[in-house]
Amino acid sequence: ATSFSGSGHDGYTGVTTAGTGTLAGNPLFSTRSAAMSLYNDCEECFVDQRKRLLEPSVSAHIKSLGDVRNMIALTRLGSSYVLRVCQLERQLYEHFFPLNSDEEESPVLTAALSGICDIFYTELRPQILQENELEKLVYLIEVLKTEVLGDDVPRRGAAGTVFAPSAVRAIA
Repeated sequence: ATSFSGSGHDGYTGVTTAGTGTLAGNPLFSTRSAAMSLYNDCEECFVDQRKRLLEPSVSAHIKSLGDVRNMIALTRLGSSYVLRVCQLERQLYEHFFPLNSDEEESPVLTAALSGICDIFYTELRPQILQENELEKLVYLIEVLKTEVLGDDVPRRGAAGTVFAPSAVRAIA
């Protein structure tokens, strides 16, 4: 029979415990710790490789939109494109590294997606600074506040949450 008084035999692993509070000596604890370390290494490697793969193509696409020199089109198309890329990347990440519903976003993924969102800001900001027509700037702010931050960002969930700071910085 199994003893519940603090020492006994674990029927699953064959490990005999000498009392509670001895996690450091428990081989299961060290194995779990090693597994979590490997899991974190895999997560970082996955995100790093995806970032290396995506950033050049996202940058090229956003730059091609910026070549038109139409800030409003760049804002609408660029934000939509970046939001969709972030949403797809988050879905791909969750396929390999599932998150519990109560678990916070992965800081590693959030940092990588923020880098992708900054590409949008980096392309849009110089155009804003060079614009001399006040009406265009006012319209751009309207588009960013109502269409992008008001409609697109909330609809995209966690991907939108990561993108929002880049859109706000463009307005500031």
